[in-house]
Amino acid sequence: MGCSGRFLAFLLFAIAAWAGSAHAQNDTTFEIVNRARVPIFEVYVSPSALDDWGRDVLRDDVILPGARKTVRPAANECIFDVRIVYRGGQSEERRRQNLCQLSEMAFDGGAPAPSAQADAQGDPSFALVNRAPRTIAQIYVSRASETDWGRDRLGDDVLAAGQRFNVDLPQGPCQWDIAVVYDDDRREELRNQNLCSLTEVAFDASNARASGTPAAPAPNRRPNSEQARGNEQSFGTGFFVSAQGHMLTNAHVAGDCQRIGVMLETGRVAAQLVRKDERNDLALIKVDVRGTVPFARFRAQPSIRAGDDIVVAGFPLPTLLQNGLNITTGNVSAMSGLGGNIALMQITAPVQPGNSGGPLLDMSGNLVGVVVSKLNAQRVAQSTGDIPQNVNFAVQGAVARLFLEAGGQRYAEAPSQRDMKAADVADLSRSFTFQIECR
Repeated sequence: MGCSGRFLAFLLFAIAAWAGSAHAQNDTTFEIVNRARVPIFEVYVSPSALDDWGRDVLRDDVILPGARKTVRPAANECIFDVRIVYRGGQSEERRRQNLCQLSEMAFDGGAPAPSAQADAQGDPSFALVNRAPRTIAQIYVSRASETDWGRDRLGDDVLAAGQRFNVDLPQGPCQWDIAVVYDDDRREELRNQNLCSLTEVAFDASNARASGTPAAPAPNRRPNSEQARGNEQSFGTGFFVSAQGHMLTNAHVAGDCQRIGVMLETGRVAAQLVRKDERNDLALIKVDVRGTVPFARFRAQPSIRAGDDIVVAGFPLPTLLQNGLNITTGNVSAMSGLGGNIALMQITAPVQPGNSGGPLLDMSGNLVGVVVSKLNAQRVAQSTGDIPQNVNFAVQGAVARLFLEAGGQRYAEAPSQRDMKAADVADLSRSFTFQIECR
C-alpha cells in the first residue's frame, strides 16, 4: 500500500474509532447538592432501563446540609434514575435524568407531590437539539398529565444532525414529556421534564428504542423486569463472527432485551449481550452453542467500492414472511450515509424491518457491512414531494471490526478474489446467519 493509501486507511480508522467511542466518552459526572436541613446518608444512581437501584455510591460518606458531592456513574449511557435517602429514612427521586447534560442536581428535602408539580407555572418553551448521528423525523411534546402525544411538531420538515428546533409552548404547567422519532423509525423519550428550568433539550439516540411513533405517555415510574417489556417481542437478524458462538447484530436489535433468543436450525437458543455501541448501532452477543459453529469472515482486500455488487441476508417481516432466510441483491451506491456519515454506506438492496443486524456480503461471500436501517420514504416524500427508492444503509465493515477489536473480540478475514453467483453467496450465508428474538 502506498503512502496515500496508508494515510487514507489511517484517516478512516481514526474517524471510525472516534465515532465508535464518542458515546463511551459521554461525561455523566455531576454533583449532588444537599439543600435540605438534614444530611443525605445514601445515594443511588442507576440506568433508567434497569429495575435495580444497585449499591449506595456514598458508602460510608454523608452529604451534610449545604454541602455537595461529586458522583461519577458508568459513562456508557446518559439516562439515569437518581435516588437519595436522608437521615431518618425519607427519600427523594429524580427519574430519567440525562446526566450527559447536567452538571449538578439539587435535593431540598423531598420531591414535590404530583399536584405541586402540576401547579408549577412558567414558560416551558425550549430548543430541541439533535446530537444524534441520524436525522430526527418527528417531534412530540405533551404535558406530563396528558395521555396523548398530539401532533408531530416538525410537520413536513426534518431535523438533521447538529440542527436545533425551537418548540414554542404556552405559558403554564412546567412538566412535559418529549419524544422524537428518528429516520430509522426508532424513538427516544424523556419523561416528566421541568421545561420551565431548561432552555434546551438534546437528543443523541443513546436511549433510542424500536417501534416508531411513541406510545401514549405513562406514569413515570420504574417498572420491574416483567413490566418493562411484558409480552413485547421484536425480531432482527444476526450472524456469527467466531466459532465459539459470538454473534454480531445491531444495538437496536439486541441491546435492550430482557431475554435474547437465536433461532438456530436446532431450535431457539438463549444468548447474552456482551457489549453494545449505540452510537454506531452495533451489538455483540454470545449464543449458548455447543461445540463450534460456522462464521462470517470480513473482506480483507481490496476495499469495497461504490458500484460493487452486494448481497443482503436476513429475516424481514417475520410475522408475514415465514419462509426462512431471505436474500436480496443490489450494489453499494455511496460510501457514506445521511449527512455524510462515513461510518455508514448506502446500498440499493431492499431491506425491511427484521433485516436489521444482518450481514452485507460481497460477491466472494465476505462481510463488508452490517445492515442497519432504511430511509423513511414516507417522511422524505412529505418533505420533497418525491418518493425515494432503494435508499438503505449498513454500518461499514471497518467500523464493525473496530467495535470487535475494542472489546477484545477476535475475527477472521479473507481476500475477495472469487466472483460467486448470488445464489452461492446466499447458500454460504445460511450457515452463519440467523434470526434473533428479543423480549
